[in-house]
Amino acid sequence: MTTEKTASESGIDPSRWIYPLAGVELNEVWFVSRRPRLDNSPAIRQAVRLCLDRAGLSLKDIDLFDLYSCFPCVVEIARREIGIPEDDRRDLSVTGGLPYFGGPGNNYSMHAIATVVERIRKNRALKAMVTANGFYLTKQAIGIYGGQRPSDPVYGGETSALQASIDALALPEPLERADGEMTVEAYVIRHDQKGEPEKGTVIGRLEDGRRSLAQIQAEAGLLVEMEKIELVGKTGRVRFDPDSGLNQISLEVD
Repeated sequence: MTTEKTASESGIDPSRWIYPLAGVELNEVWFVSRRPRLDNSPAIRQAVRLCLDRAGLSLKDIDLFDLYSCFPCVVEIARREIGIPEDDRRDLSVTGGLPYFGGPGNNYSMHAIATVVERIRKNRALKAMVTANGFYLTKQAIGIYGGQRPSDPVYGGETSALQASIDALALPEPLERADGEMTVEAYVIRHDQKGEPEKGTVIGRLEDGRRSLAQIQAEAGLLVEMEKIELVGKTGRVRFDPDSGLNQISLEVD
């Protein structure tokens, strides 16, 4: 990236000049365990709204997208928060996505930006939106690019009020010693090096609305069955186990 002056002095033809029209960065509530919901992203929603506003565009003006694609859930959540319909004809990636274009730590978003630059050079009327993500769907960055110089560009403008509104959504610290009925919000079954199910972990809500984490009480065979069904929304009995120092939850598999 450089300035028009430097590009001109370097002899770069103006037909190759592509402009960042707007850019916004916001963070989710930092700790996953304190986010009100685990299936949405207020930071993406707010960052996209502000970025489009700063670029003087609407979502229908965007011709190209590249949604950061470390995991399927990131793409799905980003698509919903941006407002892209499921049946939209526009592709969600210009590279094919991070799983097919390298891997974590490979500076993927720069490759996405380079790809939209190449596309816009072929058709300077195109507008592109590239998203970037860091940590556990935590750090969100949105950039919009085009072939025409923006009339009033805003890069890194004031976002403290928006960030404060997101931070204010944080739940209290999770309950370390839970007791009672807990409804599953999210879960994971972990495997050992041989691929055998080893442990299951749940994030859920107690009857009073407090959140807690618990280890699933189940043998390997039952953990395999749990991978075949949807546990989100199921309720189980949770209690603190002083021997392990962990909350333990019992869940029934239908």
